[in-house]
Amino acid sequence: RISVVASLSDLWELDLTAEPHAQQWQQATAFPDDMDGTPSMRYNHSMTSVADSSRIIMLGGVGWDSVTSTFGRLSDAWELARTPLATSGGYRWRRLANCPVTLGQHGATEHESSLYVHTLNYIRDQEIGPANGVLLAFDLRTERWNVLVSVATPVSTPQLWSSQDGVY
Repeated sequence: RISVVASLSDLWELDLTAEPHAQQWQQATAFPDDMDGTPSMRYNHSMTSVADSSRIIMLGGVGWDSVTSTFGRLSDAWELARTPLATSGGYRWRRLANCPVTLGQHGATEHESSLYVHTLNYIRDQEIGPANGVLLAFDLRTERWNVLVSVATPVSTPQLWSSQDGVY
């Protein structure tokens, strides 16, 4: 089953186990977390399914931070899971522990009960600024973050490369 979130209040799913001619998108319901509601609108976030479960983990992105009342890179983490209490197509948002760094543009994948996240956040200061590369692991059983690798490298102005056909 594949689930797609068009907006954070608009959830659609496609049952990939059905025969291709019988596959149809169906709208599902996403209930808010009892304490934290639903995630804010965002872009550049990741959504990763957890193997052998009906859980999807959404991380970071760029959007409105309701805690700091600012717009920028987010560090929040959310779980969207099928809930047995709801009628067919019911899911519930649940807030997870915040990531130790903001996650603007990043990649995430699940492997053996951990979610591995790599981020390379550029902070521009005119033409030159630092890039912070971080590799993180989120243990899906204990819901704790671990920083595996953290690297700060300088970023210089992009170089133009010449060729016989022109400049790249």
